[in-house]
Amino acid sequence: MSILRLLLAIGVFAATCAAQSLLLGAKPGETLHLQIDDAVLLDQEQSHDGLTCSVTPAKAAALDFDFTFHAGYDVTLPARELEPGTRLTVLMRVTPLPPEGEPHKASNKSESFYLFQRVEVPNMAVPNRGDGLFHGSFIVGEGQYRVKWMLRDSLSRACTRSWEFQAKLNPKDGAIEPRIEAGAVRPILNAVFGKDPPVERTRKDSLLKVKVIANFVPRVQNGSLLADQDIEVLIGILRRISQDPRIGEYSLTACSLATQRVFFQQESSSYIDYPALGTALKSMNLGLINAKQLAASKGPALFMVNLLEEEARKSDFDALILVGPKTVWRDKLPKEIANSDALDGRLFFYLSYDRDPYQNPWPDLLGSLVKKTRGIQYTISHPEDLFNAWTDVMSRVTKSKTRLNDVRTQ
Repeated sequence: MSILRLLLAIGVFAATCAAQSLLLGAKPGETLHLQIDDAVLLDQEQSHDGLTCSVTPAKAAALDFDFTFHAGYDVTLPARELEPGTRLTVLMRVTPLPPEGEPHKASNKSESFYLFQRVEVPNMAVPNRGDGLFHGSFIVGEGQYRVKWMLRDSLSRACTRSWEFQAKLNPKDGAIEPRIEAGAVRPILNAVFGKDPPVERTRKDSLLKVKVIANFVPRVQNGSLLADQDIEVLIGILRRISQDPRIGEYSLTACSLATQRVFFQQESSSYIDYPALGTALKSMNLGLINAKQLAASKGPALFMVNLLEEEARKSDFDALILVGPKTVWRDKLPKEIANSDALDGRLFFYLSYDRDPYQNPWPDLLGSLVKKTRGIQYTISHPEDLFNAWTDVMSRVTKSKTRLNDVRTQ
């Protein structure tokens, strides 16, 4: 559900990211019961402007780090049209279109998906001034789609819009296989920290065990805020790991170099508990660090070394994977790192998210640390980078596992 917020400085109401839900009976081939007025408006070809609104849809769906296509739109309404304390309702009909070159059917509502979105209008300190803004998005498979979109307020006033968009892999995406089938439409449930869908694993006797250390840290040293984009990408990377059917056991440690502490741990589980991770991250205050930590002359690098050593000695595993954004921290590596042998003979990987690798091509603190401990670093700027990196990681891990099993059976 979206909540509109008033920003007095610029006279604009801004909404948090909205989540959609599939309506009951809203999948193709199922019976759907709509209000008569809504059904009539969705069937009209022309736009309806009983309520003043402006809708800006994305021209194309973008492949995200979770390997799904995200389609979205932005909505603007004059504040004078909004009734404080009420709710707006968005209803959409998303219809997959035939492949390019094939004729469109006269009516293919039976092949459509329906989604809805709720938007709460707050009690405004300065009513009737500025604009109301909110965003909506949903997930699709590859293909061409037509959207019929409707917004209705508490007074039953409505506006409608329609548009078409495409979800298509680019040549640079290589061998990426989108996570949902072509022509499918899905809601975005529970936003970033929603539960993973069930995964059908491979043979239990051959499943891998991995340890993951996720570093949630601002890019700039002494920063107190994590960028939303960085959080979403880091969770996308974690989901790529947790959705791999060849892995049967995960141990996750979430930490922050900014506070030099661990704020979430999950040991030896068949899944990653994203809702619990999100709750723990929300409660973390990057602006707080105790005096003992400040007095530690070796700083964040030694904290990470100690954490790596601790995790490496806890239990048996097939690979240790470090995930985090590339930073511009200037700390030097302490001499103690050269004497660390906890990762000797272990597979150690660093998946480093870097928005713009050309702007700062030099290794960051963790990159230097990984090199010293003979780990392998992958720079991830786009979804195809994650695909290629994870393909290489799993190739190395499975080959190592096979060699080890061969030695044990000799």
